[in-house]
Amino acid sequence: MRIWKCNGKKLILKEMKKNYQFFIKESNNCKNSKGYGLIRDKTILANEVASIASVGYGLAALIIGVEHSWISYQKAYDRVNRTLETFLNNVEGKNGFYYHFVNMENGKRE
Repeated sequence: MRIWKCNGKKLILKEMKKNYQFFIKESNNCKNSKGYGLIRDKTILANEVASIASVGYGLAALIIGVEHSWISYQKAYDRVNRTLETFLNNVEGKNGFYYHFVNMENGKRE
């Protein structure tokens, strides 16, 4: 039983790191882009479509990354702030709600 717990912990840690890396890899990290921080939705419909859900999970992944020292607190803080600035200034919405699918490069509705 003790061996299973040890292997289970390693498996969960490996899964967390892979998930964290996915959200980092699929995010728009171009600092000059109006879509900075938007994260690609893995849909077969379009390659450059981000979703609000992906961004939410990606922000949570940054917290996990800081807790496990995969990213520094300052880098994660900067990414979160710039992502929130993207939403404030560039992501389209209606009546106080953001559209679920937006263009990764400019935040316009897809």
